[in-house]
Amino acid sequence: MGRDKSGLIVGGRPMLERIVEAVSPVVERLRLVGSNQKDAEGVSRTITTAYEQQPDLEPGLGPLAGIHAALATSRAPAVLVVACDLPFVTERFLRGLCAALTASHDAVVPKDVSGRPVAVCAVYRTSCLSPLERRLKQRELAARDFVASVRTHYLEGETLRALDPKGLCLKNINTPADLEEAQRIAGL
Repeated sequence: MGRDKSGLIVGGRPMLERIVEAVSPVVERLRLVGSNQKDAEGVSRTITTAYEQQPDLEPGLGPLAGIHAALATSRAPAVLVVACDLPFVTERFLRGLCAALTASHDAVVPKDVSGRPVAVCAVYRTSCLSPLERRLKQRELAARDFVASVRTHYLEGETLRALDPKGLCLKNINTPADLEEAQRIAGL
């Protein structure tokens, strides 16, 4: 869309506010990570939940830079990553993602209705940091290739439908038409 999406209004509220509402009950430490810290400041003032801001450590490298910053600065063994353009993500869905992380996997990544992994709404162990740093250094920035390079459990099919019966949690906003559709879905 060519601008920060965190402040776009869906259902009468900024998307960032909607996402914080879903994420905050699931995590111990809430952090807003990304390159658009200044753009998100106005929106973040409306958030009453305590949070920290963390800029990308490798600015300009897209979504993987945000995942990298979250992992590199984490005090926990795993991080839950949720992009700011997923206005319909729910606490139930995120709890299901977190619960699916087992000792035999380094990441849990859902697949959208087209079967594509959604790396920006996922759980990653900090063991993913080294492979991610190698990819960033080599400028291999495709998120789907990154998640394929670590031990990833993909949520799809019936498991995914059980967590997201309406099929809206992974609906992201990339275009004005997406925003119009999200506003229609939200009842505006």
